[in-house]
Amino acid sequence: MNTLIVMFGLFLVTLILAWIFLSVSVTGRKSKDSRKKLKSSCSPGCLFTLILSLIILCILLFVAVLRSYQAFTKEELVAVVRCEKVASDSADFKLIFTPVIKEQEQREETFLIRGKQWAVGGHIIKWSNSLNLLGLHSMYKLTRIEGKYISAFDEMNNQPTVYSLTEKESDPLWKIMYKYGHRLPFIQSVYGNSVFTYPSFRGEFKIFVTTSGFTIKFSEDSIRGKKAVTTVTRDRPER
Repeated sequence: MNTLIVMFGLFLVTLILAWIFLSVSVTGRKSKDSRKKLKSSCSPGCLFTLILSLIILCILLFVAVLRSYQAFTKEELVAVVRCEKVASDSADFKLIFTPVIKEQEQREETFLIRGKQWAVGGHIIKWSNSLNLLGLHSMYKLTRIEGKYISAFDEMNNQPTVYSLTEKESDPLWKIMYKYGHRLPFIQSVYGNSVFTYPSFRGEFKIFVTTSGFTIKFSEDSIRGKKAVTTVTRDRPER
């Protein structure tokens, strides 16, 4: 809302100045006295300054629109997920999870998943729109990887696979933010968010955080560069 107000204000100022410029020009054509006054009061330098001001305001309006677009459509890569088939009755597929921090891939981990889908979830702090406009992006923390079944019956009658992505699940800071964050003027909301989908064995999934939460994008048959990373395998769910 604040962004729209700023954009509308700049646009309104531009229209007013353009209207004033046109009014002065039309008035100057109606009589010789008006033309003389216009020539005496609006020299070529004055006219140039007015036109330059209009151009600058149009540029500022464009920059404001571009800035708001970038602020509210920004997507930050937070993890990469790949799935592989397994020849085992204890799991339905293998999930290879690589967290990404500041565009740098971290240590990858492998999880054995039971279920028809995989899910990644965590905490989200959604800042106010004014802070988003200033460039502050959503704060997040990935906390869990889970296996999911399609039907509620299967979910209740099969042991779920749940893995923690953090050493300290009961984080006092996030607990405080959940309880009192909505009372702070610069925070719009604090909530948990999860994304889930079916596994694919011919590409990779990229998990992004946006101004509204986590989202998934799939890239089929992507080829990733080989890196010297440490791989940790977890074959036992944490609950």
